[in-house]
Amino acid sequence: DYPLPQGPLYVHFDADILNPDEAPAQNYSAKGGPSSMVLKAVFRRLAQSGQVVAVSLSSWNPKLDKDGKSQKIGLSLLETLINTG
Repeated sequence: DYPLPQGPLYVHFDADILNPDEAPAQNYSAKGGPSSMVLKAVFRRLAQSGQVVAVSLSSWNPKLDKDGKSQKIGLSLLETLINTG
């Protein structure tokens, strides 16, 4: 559990960090990257802090996302990050 800095947070989510076994539609995959479950826990903590004021999300490559899995994971993580309820 790391302390968050004081004040507003700007969060950039670069989808390439996701484990490519789980979200393969990335141009620059991070082999051994974190799972969506790990990122969901981090994003939930950030959202619950009430400090997130802006979010950006890098794109995934839809040509590599034949089953739509990477899109679903990315959007689910984004929803977790912006859900303050």
